[in-house]
Amino acid sequence: MMTSHFIKQTIFLIILIKGIELQKQTIPKHLIKCYKNGVLLYPMTMEIFIEIIRKIENHPYFLNDMRIFSSTLFHRFSRDGIEKDRYFVTSEENTIPYTTTGFQSFKFHLLSHYLLPQPMNNFPEDAITLEEWCTLHFMLSSSVDIWERGDENLMCPQSFKNQNTSLIHNRRKSACPIEKGVVRTKGFGTVSLNHVISAIAAALQPLRVQPDQMLEGNMNNNRYEENMYVDNKWVSTFSGDLAEMLIIQKPIIKNYYSFGIGGNWNDIRLPINHYLNVDNEVIEKELWQFTDAEIIGAIDGMRLAQEVLSWTQSRRTLRLSQLLESYYTNRCTSHLHPAHASKRKLFFSEIMRSDDKFVEQVQSFSHILADYMPNYIINKSIINTESERIVDNFNDYASNYLLTQEQFHEEIHTKMKIRMNVIYDNTWSEYETLTFLLELAERIDVSYHGSSITVIAGDIGNIIVKDCKSIGELFYNWRTYVHDRGTMLLPEILAKLNKMTIDEKSSVEDPEWFTDITVILGMSTSLDDQDITDSMTLLKSIKQQNPDMIFVYITSTPRAPMYVKLTSVADSQNDRIIAPHVNSYHQILQELDDLHFNPIAIKPLSCMNETRNKRNIDKQDYVTPGAVNFYRIHPQYLCQVSKAIVIRILNKNYGTLAACISRDKTFNGNEQCQQIPLNEEISFKIRYPCPSRILYSEHQNWNERCKPIYLRISAKQSLSLCTENECRTPHDIRFQMIIEEMHCSSGKYNMCSGNVLSSSINYLLLVISLVINICIFR
Repeated sequence: MMTSHFIKQTIFLIILIKGIELQKQTIPKHLIKCYKNGVLLYPMTMEIFIEIIRKIENHPYFLNDMRIFSSTLFHRFSRDGIEKDRYFVTSEENTIPYTTTGFQSFKFHLLSHYLLPQPMNNFPEDAITLEEWCTLHFMLSSSVDIWERGDENLMCPQSFKNQNTSLIHNRRKSACPIEKGVVRTKGFGTVSLNHVISAIAAALQPLRVQPDQMLEGNMNNNRYEENMYVDNKWVSTFSGDLAEMLIIQKPIIKNYYSFGIGGNWNDIRLPINHYLNVDNEVIEKELWQFTDAEIIGAIDGMRLAQEVLSWTQSRRTLRLSQLLESYYTNRCTSHLHPAHASKRKLFFSEIMRSDDKFVEQVQSFSHILADYMPNYIINKSIINTESERIVDNFNDYASNYLLTQEQFHEEIHTKMKIRMNVIYDNTWSEYETLTFLLELAERIDVSYHGSSITVIAGDIGNIIVKDCKSIGELFYNWRTYVHDRGTMLLPEILAKLNKMTIDEKSSVEDPEWFTDITVILGMSTSLDDQDITDSMTLLKSIKQQNPDMIFVYITSTPRAPMYVKLTSVADSQNDRIIAPHVNSYHQILQELDDLHFNPIAIKPLSCMNETRNKRNIDKQDYVTPGAVNFYRIHPQYLCQVSKAIVIRILNKNYGTLAACISRDKTFNGNEQCQQIPLNEEISFKIRYPCPSRILYSEHQNWNERCKPIYLRISAKQSLSLCTENECRTPHDIRFQMIIEEMHCSSGKYNMCSGNVLSSSINYLLLVISLVINICIFR
């Protein structure tokens, strides 16, 4: 009787010969660049995958056809079964130690050649960088890196650290192999993207193929049942992997198939490698034909395959990024739609109860694989009975072990767009600062449709990223920047920020609407009297140019009093100091969570010439059902309005809206509200919005006669799918906001009378208060 080790060695020799015959043992030329040293991969997350997809979709030469695009992604970036060759001895300049001889390559070859539509020829390759290209490849290519790496004592679970795996050609198998082709989602587990994308492509061009059409010349002269066929949607999801498992595991197991291997990420904040949690037997026999991530990917793929046809029929311009974001995030519409990652258990139960194709499709594809890939099954008649048993085993594992409960991830549904500046000192290590920045960027929704972030090194003022709308770009720029890690020079940095605000104010371009927030990450930065004086002067200038900008000073408790004076300048009502008791960025991030609720600033446009001092604001925006868009007009822009300001809101199409206006941020009962039916318009008229011309009363509270104007717009009901590229979700509702009688900005800031005096009084009161407190505590 042959040992399992000898069986495995024989299988791989046959695989190698088979691969040479089919000329698919080498990696395609367009992917070889990803296996050379020096390519920096982005974190393997669903968020980064979606943003790379969206970047491609926004390329001017992109053809928006999800059927072609999903298939192109699979054909161009997927290559299953790539693994380090176990016989490779030395690496030379023109060689790489990788081949596509893994067991996954057989199903992949059949799927890509016979079951999925062919890719587009005009794919915009210049749409993404080399790093993004290779990140897509490793996100979409299923394989397992089995060889020992040297990090097992750190990365393997405690119970597997001391496994004694066998030596093969002086190489030992790892106690925790790396699973590739999977991504981490936020709250919804680890997912095999390969299954998801191929299922979407299959659904958009459904195919039913007979075995003879796939096995050219009927390799083994076998006869198949007359009505036998395979469905490309099923091969992409369940039947393909279950057939692999049946053909590979049946000869080397006794009773129960080895389902669902789980794993751990190397780092939940920077997930690059997913380590499988396996015992010694699974490692020796390589029994990872259907891992947990692949099962979840198969369920998601089948669910999205069912949905995508109805979505694209009602809206031909639906984008892949929209489909994935609607499914994997709680962006307002997810709780309204049954197709969502949180509902996997319910969907899986339904498909196991109602779909009679499950066993049939496993049987059909198992017969094909048995004739196509090397195996030890002599009597193919056992496939039919084993198909029923493996489906039963699979149902038991998925229902009772993997999908034990519905997954749900709470998320803020309403997130205002933020334009954030982060200035950091040398308190934390590069890794700690990077993970803080990435988590912060994710929380404020840095993305094409969301917020942006600028990161400035506090030591010499270098800008790491500017107005960045990509978490992947933030990661790349940080990792490739040479960090000096000197002491923060706050006045110098504020001088640079001041110049940026002046340049923006003098620009004639119509700016995007954001909430402007600057975070000073100065946990270990001390300020002397001259630093404080200089910083206050610069802050006054910044606030004069942009009174809406909010400053958040993050420092240690002993240093907090140094920053108090900085919050005393005019227009600092919302500025604050965060001084955590411990040096924990988790606590700081929690303190920053409410930044989402600051309203978006409505700012006057630049004057086109010197003779006209008024220019109407005309802006288009979108709101999603379940969310609220929150806006504010600062009193600095109201004090020159002589009689009235008029705000008109036009509901352009797609659904019904409601709008409310108030002079208090809390909307505590004194607001005016109006419904806006489809394609209709409403208006608000605010007479004498700032008659006192004095903005502040004591302690920088708003003057009762000169308060900001707050506006809330909410979507009541979506009636049709949004077709513009600017739509983030298919249910977005478009509206137009026109503001009349606003004075334009000339670049020469004219403060309302009383501001300087009020600011001086506030500052004097603050100083007196500090002196009194010092005397008391002495």
